[in-house]
Amino acid sequence: MDENIRKVLSLFMKKWKTIVAFALIGVLAAYVITANFTTLTYTSTIGFYAYVQDEEREDASGIVLSSSNTSKMNYAIRMITTYLALIDTNNFYQIATDSLNKSLDGDYDASFVKNSMKTQATEDTALFSVSITTEDSELSYKVANELAKVVPNFIEKSNDGLVKIKVIDKPIKAAAAESLNYPQKCLIGAAVGIVIACAYIFLRDMLDIRIRTSNELVERYDIPVLGSIPDFDSKSKKSSKKMKTYEGGDN
Repeated sequence: MDENIRKVLSLFMKKWKTIVAFALIGVLAAYVITANFTTLTYTSTIGFYAYVQDEEREDASGIVLSSSNTSKMNYAIRMITTYLALIDTNNFYQIATDSLNKSLDGDYDASFVKNSMKTQATEDTALFSVSITTEDSELSYKVANELAKVVPNFIEKSNDGLVKIKVIDKPIKAAAAESLNYPQKCLIGAAVGIVIACAYIFLRDMLDIRIRTSNELVERYDIPVLGSIPDFDSKSKKSSKKMKTYEGGDN
């Protein structure tokens, strides 16, 4: 191991109590901030399923042709990414907002829908979900219900009805707020505390130019120590304290 790394690790080991103290302070700070300054949110989610409309057609000889179920499913799966991109456009957000305001008699703007909506596709399937998260359980539920109607209509119009969208999982009103995830946030707080403690210890050691032992003198200046002068003053003070202790004991 490199000598400098060894010295740094040794320094941290000597100051382990300081590192633990900073870690505990970080955990406490994370807990307090999470408990008092984190806004509670509620989420309602809609599940969608995309499928290709079965359209039969005749060839030149009059034989009815149709695509296989496998090819239709593969096409729907390939198009999921495109459709998720379509409902992440300003055009969709405005259409959804207009429908929402009409349904709820509200005055929301497109940024509200954009900021509260999140989409997610299930890998290698024709399934995707749209989640609405707000600070009000009832509002999240109502917005999700409205999007359950707007999303299929918007996507089907964009592809001339070739791919259909069906709701397979209706939104449910959130009974409780989402977890504040105390363990994860406290763990992050502890990690931040440890980093701060290590930085503090390292910088303090780097800025400390005092020489405490003869070994430090040799390491820093690479010169031999020929002799050392005892600190008689500190020794006499210690002896004086002992004498006073003994005198007090005799009395």
